Amino acid sequence: MIYCYTQYHLINVRDHEGFSGNKIDKLYVGEKVKIIGYGKAEKIDGDYSYFWTNIEFHNGKTGWIYGKYIANKTLILDMDFNGVDDYIFLRYKNLDFMYSVDYPEDIMVFINGNLMQMPSLGERDFSHVYFYVSKYEDKVLISIENDYDGMPTPDDFNTDWKITVYLILVTEDGIDYVDYATSPDCNLSTPIEPVSSELKPEYIEPYLGRYYTFIE
Repeated sequence: MIYCYTQYHLINVRDHEGFSGNKIDKLYVGEKVKIIGYGKAEKIDGDYSYFWTNIEFHNGKTGWIYGKYIANKTLILDMDFNGVDDYIFLRYKNLDFMYSVDYPEDIMVFINGNLMQMPSLGERDFSHVYFYVSKYEDKVLISIENDYDGMPTPDDFNTDWKITVYLILVTEDGIDYVDYATSPDCNLSTPIEPVSSELKPEYIEPYLGRYYTFIE
């Protein structure tokens, strides 16, 4: 299942692809949808295009929504155990040829139904985002990776590439920027755990404890 993702609480479902399609229903943030297929790509704002997506929703209904409103990764927890689900959504751009995350727009956190403000890292693109969940699912550490810092120039091919990983902690009390790690290890930019075994005791365990789950 894929989940709806939007800064708005309602998403229009249309009878065919394109904004000229008739509105036939609405979805709320966090609702589950099943992707049936994809239509044309269309750019409506910024520099990125998204595919119109044919979905199944609401017990068998079908329709089309704009791909910008679909999450690539979703965490659903109840961090304060009050019966209200908390959501963390991640959306990647440019999936066809590279990963790119436009921060903070592409990461959204809802705690008890409230959209939380992400800590400032500067408005920039990042390459990968990973989630670490504490043993009791009461905390989530978001690892945001920028593998372009220190990229060698054509005049200096001997310069090591530098990976910077920013760590943001999500709890029932809110969101805080807590730390960062920098490494010249290019392997951190591969789609595996970005924080290596050597860095985990220093950068993961202080916030989540020894036992946690890495969400790929």
